[in-house]
Amino acid sequence: MKCKKHNNEANSICMNCGIALCNECSEVTISGKNCCSSQCSIAINRVEKIANLTLDRATKGAKAASYGSYLLAFIFFGFAIYSGLYGIPFLGWYMGLFSIGMATMGYFYQRSAKTQLSVNNTAE
Repeated sequence: MKCKKHNNEANSICMNCGIALCNECSEVTISGKNCCSSQCSIAINRVEKIANLTLDRATKGAKAASYGSYLLAFIFFGFAIYSGLYGIPFLGWYMGLFSIGMATMGYFYQRSAKTQLSVNNTAE
């Protein structure tokens, strides 16, 4: 592949527009990605900022879902005990199993919230 500007052998590609770049015209962004111009560098940085913000919000959402699941598990466990004490065993078993399911769901939400992802989709 040849560089679009200098007709030299290309060693990288612009991450924003896909143009082949040689050593002379290749710039490196703050995050270490190759780009062809300052406009492409700004665009790459903007996309990475948006991706990091999205991952941060998803992590906070998973954390909130884990707390909600634990709360519901506690409430359903209370209903299970109440039903068992007042002579409704089927409802007690049903609520007990439901509380176990909610606690399990809370555990997996909490686990996913603790897994920090980067923009490159790799766990840190």
